[in-house]
Amino acid sequence: SRLLVFVALAAVPFAGSAWTATLLLAVVGLATDLGTPAVWAFGQDVGGRFVGSAVGWANMWGNFGVAVSPAFFGWIVGASTSGTGWSVAFQACAAVNLLAAVAALGVNASKPLVPGHQTYSGNRGS
Repeated sequence: SRLLVFVALAAVPFAGSAWTATLLLAVVGLATDLGTPAVWAFGQDVGGRFVGSAVGWANMWGNFGVAVSPAFFGWIVGASTSGTGWSVAFQACAAVNLLAAVAALGVNASKPLVPGHQTYSGNRGS
């Protein structure tokens, strides 16, 4: 779903109308929500008896991003002298989602956070 978010966000600056941009942003929302159950399941799989800590850690970073992003994107838009600030902001979001998609390729839900502890999926780390 991150790749779909990447494509939709990268296309927003090139949308020919407000309706097209709205449709692309709706795709971003849908694709993000479709991937959410996998994120929570991953936290439960690797967390084992520490699932609260694992999911809480991930949630903390998400909340940090939500808190910082308005100032960050305001800075990007304000720093643009050529009037392309919002295009750069959407491209930055697209790039972050592409990075997340590539990073997800290395994720192994069968490996618990604490070696030797059994996960909820029944896997035991070495």
